[in-house]
Amino acid sequence: MSDTNLAPGIMTRQRHFLIIEPPLNAPQQHRLRQKLVSQLKHDGVSFEHWVTSGDRASDIALLKERQNEVTDVVVLGGDGSLNLVANAFAYTEVAIGVLPCGSGNDFARQWYPKNADLIDVVMSSRCRQIDLGRCNEHYFVNIASIGLSEAVVASQSATRLMGAKHYWLSALKQALIYRSPTVQIDSQEQQHSEPMLMCAFANGRCFGGGMPIAPNASPDDGLLDVCWVSALPVLPRLYHLAKMLIGKHLSSVAVDYWQTRSVNIPTPGLEIEADGDTIGSTPVTIKICPRALWLKAAY
Repeated sequence: MSDTNLAPGIMTRQRHFLIIEPPLNAPQQHRLRQKLVSQLKHDGVSFEHWVTSGDRASDIALLKERQNEVTDVVVLGGDGSLNLVANAFAYTEVAIGVLPCGSGNDFARQWYPKNADLIDVVMSSRCRQIDLGRCNEHYFVNIASIGLSEAVVASQSATRLMGAKHYWLSALKQALIYRSPTVQIDSQEQQHSEPMLMCAFANGRCFGGGMPIAPNASPDDGLLDVCWVSALPVLPRLYHLAKMLIGKHLSSVAVDYWQTRSVNIPTPGLEIEADGDTIGSTPVTIKICPRALWLKAAY
């Protein structure tokens, strides 16, 4: 981990932008928003609210227009909302804080110990410069993937049932019916061209509401962690999903795990998910972008 630091100019920051992910009346989100607004008013800090629309491209474009108008951004949501912010404020001096109240909060969980005062974190000047992943023109904060994991995300989006419980129910269903495609991926360190169950490209450690798919990943080491899982029959798939849940999958002969700076996937027509949303399809180049975002952290 890099040393905790101050984002450029943070001591003179005066305008906060609160980015809110619907539903607006979710109990945890409502409680955190009330506490944050109370603290901002107490400290005499200027702020405004902005609610995501669900149109990813439009939200990113609108947020980019505000780059020079805000100094601190606080995300009240999950990985998807943080993804929007990363795509709008990458390589700027804006400091990003997260009040995790989405369906998974996988990226935030590695930055906040259980006893952390979340309001204190997003109101403080403690920042780290973290890496971002990039799929062609799209940044991602946590993890991008193809294969079974993307099929699970697509299934959740279709049913609008989110959260770890529904992720695992969908994963079990998709494991029974998913057909493994033959996929080629190339990096300097490893290459594969064979039937694949899934492959994750990780800046963070967990996805799916806590599955440690990339237990060795660090968001500020300048490296992308790749977890390749070869095609498997149905019963071994279920066994490997169970091992992934507790982070014991790396010893499997079906799993290949390595670190790199860039991966190319020339195979066409594979859907790609990043931070819980489908963002496009292959062919794609996925790479790490070091020190691309200022993030407020508890340590």
